[in-house]
Amino acid sequence: MKKQMLVFSLLLLVLCSGCSGSVADSIGKDVEDTIAHSQSANDKYVQMVKNGYPSTHPSVSYDQAFTAFFSSPQWKHFKAEDGREVVEFTGDCTYQNTPVKARIQFVVHEQQGT
Repeated sequence: MKKQMLVFSLLLLVLCSGCSGSVADSIGKDVEDTIAHSQSANDKYVQMVKNGYPSTHPSVSYDQAFTAFFSSPQWKHFKAEDGREVVEFTGDCTYQNTPVKARIQFVVHEQQGT
C-alpha cells in the first residue's frame, strides 16, 4: 500500500509540474500497469500464460521468450466485459528505431488449457 501511495504521489507531482496531456496519460498508464502487475504476480491465469508456449516452440515458455526480448516486462490478469479471462503482457522494445511499449493480450480458455 505504501508503494502505491508513493507512486500516486509521484504521479500527482509530475501532473502538477505542467507536463503535456499525452505525457501525463502515458505516465498514468505506466503506473496503472505497474500496480496491476504487482497485484497479478501470482494469479493463476497469469501463471498459465507465462508457463505456456507456442506450439512451434514447445521448449521456450512465453515468460522466457518475453523476458529475453523485452525490457520492463509486466503481466496482469483481468476479466473482459464479455466475461472472458484475459492476461495482458506489456514490455518495452524498439520498433523501427523508436522506443515503444508493446501490449499483447491472451484470452485464456481454462477448460481447454489454452
